[in-house]
Amino acid sequence: MSSRRNMLKVGAAMLAGAFVTAKTAAGAAPAVAKAPGRLSVTGPIKGGKHGWPFGAYVGDIGQRGYVEEEYFVSGEARRHRPLGALTPDGKWTFEPVAGSAPFTTRILVRRPKDRARFNGTVVVEWTNVSAGYEISSTDTASVYDGMVHVAVSAQQVGLQGFVRGKAQGLRQWDAERYGKLSHPGDSCAYDIFSQVARLLGPAGRKAKVDPLRGLPVTKLIAVGASQSGMCLAGYFNAIQPREMIFDGFMLLITPGGATGYDDRTFNPPDPDMYARFRTPVKLRDDIATPMMVVNSEAETLAYYRARQPDTDKFRYWEIAGASHAPTGTLKLFDEKNVRDGLPAFVGAHHCSDVMWRWSYDAAILHMHRWLRGGSPPPAQPPIDVIASGGKVMIERDVYGNARGGIRLPDLVVPVARYQGLDDRPGGGGLSGLTEPFPAGVLAKLYPDRAAYVEQVRAAAQAAEAAGVILPYQTKAYVGEAERAPIFG
Repeated sequence: MSSRRNMLKVGAAMLAGAFVTAKTAAGAAPAVAKAPGRLSVTGPIKGGKHGWPFGAYVGDIGQRGYVEEEYFVSGEARRHRPLGALTPDGKWTFEPVAGSAPFTTRILVRRPKDRARFNGTVVVEWTNVSAGYEISSTDTASVYDGMVHVAVSAQQVGLQGFVRGKAQGLRQWDAERYGKLSHPGDSCAYDIFSQVARLLGPAGRKAKVDPLRGLPVTKLIAVGASQSGMCLAGYFNAIQPREMIFDGFMLLITPGGATGYDDRTFNPPDPDMYARFRTPVKLRDDIATPMMVVNSEAETLAYYRARQPDTDKFRYWEIAGASHAPTGTLKLFDEKNVRDGLPAFVGAHHCSDVMWRWSYDAAILHMHRWLRGGSPPPAQPPIDVIASGGKVMIERDVYGNARGGIRLPDLVVPVARYQGLDDRPGGGGLSGLTEPFPAGVLAKLYPDRAAYVEQVRAAAQAAEAAGVILPYQTKAYVGEAERAPIFG
């Protein structure tokens, strides 16, 4: 449970105020760095103490018609520096600094086995390192329906573990397999991510070893969750306007800030880290790259001051009742953790059972179509917030559930109070809370199982029609209702 407590503590600190400062380095603008040379790619990687990649797919990925392969990518990475203030509107100007540093990182590629099945989209995930090791969470059902998923080890912690505290990076997990990986510091993370994306993109397939085996790529979507979402916010505001590598961005469960651009971008044991992040930051609205943010209720209050209206290039979704790390997500993480010998996340606390993951799966499919000339993802209302006297709070109904936002069947046909953030002493933190209704309340709401199932069916069909879940999840909601233990 130590890793879970650490992750939730780190995440809570982010939600309390993990935002980028508006301070820049003094002095003249640095000399502009030359573009990096060609990357060296090695793989597919085999062997090691465990015999499989860290964070590998659980089960037989071949049953999905996919292949999973790991590659090492080596090159020279540049650092970037702002020219002018980092203003709250996110409209920043950055340039690369002269000089570069060597790196060797890894990417984990999941691609369709049948070339004809590939739909042209590559989902490029900036893997999360909040727990002190890498967590990948964006390879959902839509991704396995023709897209390619590539998890990128962009940050130093993922390779080398925390500078202080127990190290659980790739090198510690399997020194035989990952001992040659090296990272010059998180100031280079943005350029490492850019170079990997170029390698994967339509014009970048020049390495002798092609991780995508010649698949005809047409679109790249950058995706990151939690702390990685903050990194992508920083990338979107600072790097994307200059490089324009990605066709679309999707930020998940992010508190509305952006990480910095030095070597302390993310190192949780550093007590000064969070003190450097103060001001909420919006996502710039002056470039044509589509951007979407999908948040849970856990991020609502932290993101509130960074909210911005939907446009023809921006969409914001907020899922009522969902937590940052709900029950189902932690169980998915534990499938890998148990296999890979890491501590389990799931404990005795009843986390929120409302999953934002199902709406993300619908959103990534919307993004895929949007980038090909389709309509933007359907606009959705945010969670209702009461702002008074400088304080904000979530507006709740008679059952204690949030009003507004995307309302999945869990909220439309509730059997419990769902809370996205549980900040009570000893509570669930970012995992939230589920408090089942007493039998008397359930009896008043649902006279029998048949009535309950029909209400769930109607709510699920409405969510599907609204575009916030996909048909497979409608079926899952109905099946869960038919098996629900609340009627004995």
